[in-house]
Amino acid sequence: ATERELMTTLIDDLKDDERFILYGPQDAERQVGVFSFNIRGLTPHEVGAALDSGYDIAIRAGLHCAPYIHQSVGSYALGGTARISLSYFNTQAEIEATIRALKTIAG
Repeated sequence: ATERELMTTLIDDLKDDERFILYGPQDAERQVGVFSFNIRGLTPHEVGAALDSGYDIAIRAGLHCAPYIHQSVGSYALGGTARISLSYFNTQAEIEATIRALKTIAG
């Protein structure tokens, strides 16, 4: 699958789930490669730690060197966002496993 297809899978599986806050465009025009989100009730660092320790999935958590953008989208007070970076090295199976892990962590 292409990066765009993987991103579409990720967004489509999470965008209607009220437990998740997604940042950025959620359509075909979105930039591929980076997916920023939060899980309601958890800090980005808690999400990152749970993915790392429970599922061996590494993500970036925090303010990602752009605090003013975080202030404008409302994620600054939450401690930033959890951010998944995709590349052509990722597979559909990895994205599906990540979605399952995120939904489990979200409760």
